[in-house]
Amino acid sequence: MTVASPDLLVADRPRRRFKVPVGALVAGTVVLVLVVAALFPGLVAPFDPTATDTSSSLLPPSAQHLFGTDLLGRDVFSRVVHGARYSLGLGLSATLLAVTTAIVLGLLSGLAPRWVDEVVMRLLEILLAFPEILLALIVIALLGSGTANVLIAITVAAIPIYARMVRVTTLQVRTSGYVEAATALGQRRSVVVLRHILPNVLGPLMVLATIGIGNAIIAGSALSFLGLGPVPPTPEWGLMLADSRDLLGRAWWVGVFPGLMITVTVISTVVLGRFIQGRIDGSGR
Repeated sequence: MTVASPDLLVADRPRRRFKVPVGALVAGTVVLVLVVAALFPGLVAPFDPTATDTSSSLLPPSAQHLFGTDLLGRDVFSRVVHGARYSLGLGLSATLLAVTTAIVLGLLSGLAPRWVDEVVMRLLEILLAFPEILLALIVIALLGSGTANVLIAITVAAIPIYARMVRVTTLQVRTSGYVEAATALGQRRSVVVLRHILPNVLGPLMVLATIGIGNAIIAGSALSFLGLGPVPPTPEWGLMLADSRDLLGRAWWVGVFPGLMITVTVISTVVLGRFIQGRIDGSGR
């Protein structure tokens, strides 16, 4: 009986091709374009986003003004492009701060003595009892309005969700065989945490954070819409929506395009996050 060579068996085994779904590819492209617009808005925007020209007030979309102009004659397309720096930057910054804080709280809760875990979890549960936007409004009420306070409010509102995930993952990993083996071999606790526990925590956390960027952008835009964030003439998407409330009947483009950018950005980050989650779980195609 002839036994096939292991090399032949490997060669005959069908190779699974890595395919990126069209939706994920489009979402990634949109996010990449938004990042470029946020970093280098001058490459895309043809006009100064704050320059006014009352003679060009409320012009409809055209070849010269792709998204038309607003009540003060400012180019809406240029304002939308420059708005990516504020809206996307706010979402990314708030998510990064929330994730960093959540890692500290989650690891502390999962590795510290039981009474510390109880205290941290009770505090997180109190915060989780409030919807994110309501919790952000409470923080704004305590700190006052302004871009920096909006950033703090969104960060505080997002921390409990991330911290709870870090804690759950930490509790699962700390009892795994390789962590117990590393501890038995005499590795320092800090080394065990950084080398064995933290890398396993970061995977699912980054997936949740990617999806959470969209929620942070929505929260930031909502607070700006209410007049609690940046002040005019800042080209921020939520603030642009607020300025267009009385113009939708005669100049729909002033509010539609900023709202469309918020929608597209949120959908793209969610789709991208779901795709990354699928690849990590092994269910992505």
